[in-house]
Amino acid sequence: MAVLRCADIDRERLAAVAEALAGDGEGWWLWSTSAGDWRLRRWHAGALPEDSEEGRLFSRAGELRWRRIGADPKNGVEAMRAVFLGDAAPPAIASFAVRDEELARCRRSEAPVVLWGRLLERGSQPVWFEQQIPHRLRYEPEAGGLGDGEARGGDGDGDGDAPERVALLQEEWRSGQGLQLCRWKALVPFQFGEGE
Repeated sequence: MAVLRCADIDRERLAAVAEALAGDGEGWWLWSTSAGDWRLRRWHAGALPEDSEEGRLFSRAGELRWRRIGADPKNGVEAMRAVFLGDAAPPAIASFAVRDEELARCRRSEAPVVLWGRLLERGSQPVWFEQQIPHRLRYEPEAGGLGDGEARGGDGDGDGDAPERVALLQEEWRSGQGLQLCRWKALVPFQFGEGE
């Protein structure tokens, strides 16, 4: 049974929750934004970006999302709204409010979202490139893959066997009113079927 939890916490508590999640042995990715910048990378533990306005720490086990909501008027400490959506509630979020009833009204589905870029450079640090956004992109997909046809190409181990395309595996929760919640799960190799 999936769980949904939320809390308004300070940056120090957010960092402690993230650190505890990283210790569970899952493969985690970090996406975060700050003024004029964004990051998407593998994350094993350590400090979250201090200038992060919002972000997601995600794995197949769950996703911790946060966004800066301003300073607490009582003490002036910067507050972050944190939401966890996952397969089970890890001990690190035991103090978060329980919101599982929101999920009961929704249907759960999973689909890949193909990311920008075709493989441009192989090697220990592969690079993907997309003409529409002239920017070199770096992804760290996991082994395996998804696609319309047979999933091939790339095992994500950095040995030069990088996939041609990369997708974000996304879990969606929909009700009669449309999309209610969205959880990122993993970066995976992706291959289109015939007639791309």
